[in-house]
Amino acid sequence: MSLPVNIDQYQLNLFSSVEEMRNNNVAEHIIARLLRLRALYTFWLNFPMKTTREMVQQDMTMHPDIKQREAYDDIKLIKILIGNLEAESKEWHRHVFNRRTDEVYRQAMRDHDNRAAEKANADYAKYNRVGEIDPQPFDYDDIIPHQIEPTDDPTVIGIAPIKDLRGSIRRLKKKLGADIQDADFIELHDDGEEKDLSE
Repeated sequence: MSLPVNIDQYQLNLFSSVEEMRNNNVAEHIIARLLRLRALYTFWLNFPMKTTREMVQQDMTMHPDIKQREAYDDIKLIKILIGNLEAESKEWHRHVFNRRTDEVYRQAMRDHDNRAAEKANADYAKYNRVGEIDPQPFDYDDIIPHQIEPTDDPTVIGIAPIKDLRGSIRRLKKKLGADIQDADFIELHDDGEEKDLSE
């Protein structure tokens, strides 16, 4: 089974109940595949570090009636519908950390290990920044734009004005411009041939 042409139907019914899908006249083979995708996605959420190849093997293990090509198509379809878990975001890592911290806390409470439970609570508070006050969003209406007025007065930026600046520029152009001569430019090729570029 290749990727479906009616991918919108998969997207719309991805988390619908079987009854809802049947009421919406979704074909039975699509319902079966959606249930397979859900099971596979749930497994991938629990083990996000699994590679595509490992997920294909898992899909074939959970559903022995499908072939390898179908399993690869399932993984491809999940990545299109939900996203690629191999490129996890920071939010995903935070979710995994919180889940693991919760497991450590529950185990510590079962074992009556107060020190481990306290450590799990401290880690949870630290990495989720529970003790910090959330920053207030900045009200952009309070921003007053600077009034900029163009000027040719250099004293506004702390530079002392130069007397007769334009006259100094003219004198420098006259003095330095007289020494400039036209030069001939020659391009040398790797084979030693010359080409005059001054034309």
